[in-house]
Amino acid sequence: MSKKTGWIIAGLAAGVAWIGVSRQRRAQNANRWQTHLLKAGRLKAAVTGASSGIGEAYARSLAAQGYDLVLIARRAERLRQQAAVYESQYGVQVEVFPADLSTDADIARLEQRIAAGQDIDFLVNNAGY
Repeated sequence: MSKKTGWIIAGLAAGVAWIGVSRQRRAQNANRWQTHLLKAGRLKAAVTGASSGIGEAYARSLAAQGYDLVLIARRAERLRQQAAVYESQYGVQVEVFPADLSTDADIARLEQRIAAGQDIDFLVNNAGY
């Protein structure tokens, strides 16, 4: 291997290492920012379709990250069970909002809840087909 080739390989290796460090720093900064926001005033996420499937997975993940939740789905009893689990396991506050978002009446109720509260920072709009 020539000296020039050695320098090129060393330069590429340094570049790859820098990219890895840069990604790591961005991830650390994002985590610090989220932690700061959660400590300053807890964030609240609303999750539609939260009683099962992908919506339930999102709700559980957000609760584990410290988000307070508004769980929205048709099955009120299932939502209450989940709320109890998230509150005890993760120490978050959970509001249960039973609604069938295929009906105009429940969509209007949810719109009123969101407009009146102005406390939802994040929405996972997962309900429906």
